[in-house]
Amino acid sequence: MPDCADPLCGWSLYEVDKTPIGLATSDIYGKLFYYVRSMLEKFMYRMSKLTIAFQLLQVHAATLPNHLDESFDRIDVSNISDSGYLGAHRTVALRAPLLRVPPTNPHAILITLFMNLIDENFTLQDQTTEWTLGSLSTKRLANYLLPTRPNRSIIDPALMKYAHARHHMREYDDIFGRCADKLQLARMPDWAGAVMKEEHTIIKKWPHRLKLEPGQEGGSEEFYRLMTSGLSSRELYLEWKRVQTQKAGQESGADRETITSLDSCIAFVRILVNYY
Repeated sequence: MPDCADPLCGWSLYEVDKTPIGLATSDIYGKLFYYVRSMLEKFMYRMSKLTIAFQLLQVHAATLPNHLDESFDRIDVSNISDSGYLGAHRTVALRAPLLRVPPTNPHAILITLFMNLIDENFTLQDQTTEWTLGSLSTKRLANYLLPTRPNRSIIDPALMKYAHARHHMREYDDIFGRCADKLQLARMPDWAGAVMKEEHTIIKKWPHRLKLEPGQEGGSEEFYRLMTSGLSSRELYLEWKRVQTQKAGQESGADRETITSLDSCIAFVRILVNYY
């Protein structure tokens, strides 16, 4: 059974924990039941007041634009932008043209989620630096967890908990900066006719990182919620807006073909590596 099979995964543990259910204040799954039921009731009530239609398509994400004639104010693609799926270039190149043009809606947004980008680019040198006694992560972690006994083995539960918690102690903007340079995301306006937004308006760039400092009121509770949430704190969201320039309009189509071909080559290389 995968770790993500926990019913709590995907829900805000903070919001769930606030749900009142009477005397059983520690019954987190009981709280989840009432929280989800409340959300569904609110959803159904709102749907009853609106005129709305759902269109479901069972097609590959790469071919979806071929089945759509409309343009949209907001597009959320989850994490197909991770390299194991379509990748950043191909996702933005295929989805950005589906946004409404800036003269119609300058606030139309494409939202991409990167769940694996940081882990895939976190080098051995980065890990070694993190594990030094003088690192910021080590110092911050000492405010939350302290060894209570000698570790018995490398799979000691206390050591595993300590190692898991360490990843929540640092910020990963430097790793993302390195990735952005490697992927040349600054050239997306030329390749895909879209640019990363500096200021997010829908969701924060790093919504699950620790926001409170050690010692601040609520800091310990925030830390332990993150530890039990199933989140890594390395989830990265990027918001994109469409740009309308003559250059982008002329080049985006050709560049999308180039990006698609490049992604196909990368996928073929991965198959060869896995095979041999």
